[in-house]
Amino acid sequence: MSTTSDTIKQTKKKKPRLAGKRKELYESLKEQLEINDNYNNYTEDLLQDYLTMYDTKCMLAQDIRERGVSIEYDNGGGQKGSRNNPSIDLYNRTNAQMIKLLDALGLKPSKMSKPQYDGDDDDEL
Repeated sequence: MSTTSDTIKQTKKKKPRLAGKRKELYESLKEQLEINDNYNNYTEDLLQDYLTMYDTKCMLAQDIRERGVSIEYDNGGGQKGSRNNPSIDLYNRTNAQMIKLLDALGLKPSKMSKPQYDGDDDDEL
């Protein structure tokens, strides 16, 4: 039976498909800091911390998608059952810290770039 740390180690081994999104996120946040005349070594370090949390959040989300919100356990003493996936709590705490860090940088999530509207309202279901 794999543990949470085993799953996170396994997830680390997989190269995330986030390189483009991560770079886009970095550039967007850096640009906002420069516009606010708040880009310096300190805020760059905080920005790197934010990206590390972003990577962690993505790995946790992948674990939740793969294992679900409830996971089976066997404690080896004859007890078996299911419990909440601990990645859910870690995901929520990581997300909360990311929001606090954006606040410390003087950025608001609503200021971040949003997907461009392509004018097509006829989405098929």
